[in-house]
Amino acid sequence: MGISAGSWLFKKIALDPLRSDIQVLSETINRQLKLHEQSLADLGQHLRTHDDELGSHSVRITRLEDHVGIKGDNDDE
Repeated sequence: MGISAGSWLFKKIALDPLRSDIQVLSETINRQLKLHEQSLADLGQHLRTHDDELGSHSVRITRLEDHVGIKGDNDDE
């Protein structure tokens, strides 16, 4: 049993170009996702760097407070 001429024509006119368009869109979306993943990874590293810097500043402030006798905001001090 073969394919009818109408089915073959529909496949050639409608489905094949649609399949090609879907493939192009899929590739474009994958490229964009990779770019966004890299941006998020870079942002995460940037935030970790700032967290480290803030931690360092916090330690310095605590040492300075201890040195000059200033009590911090902590309730348990």
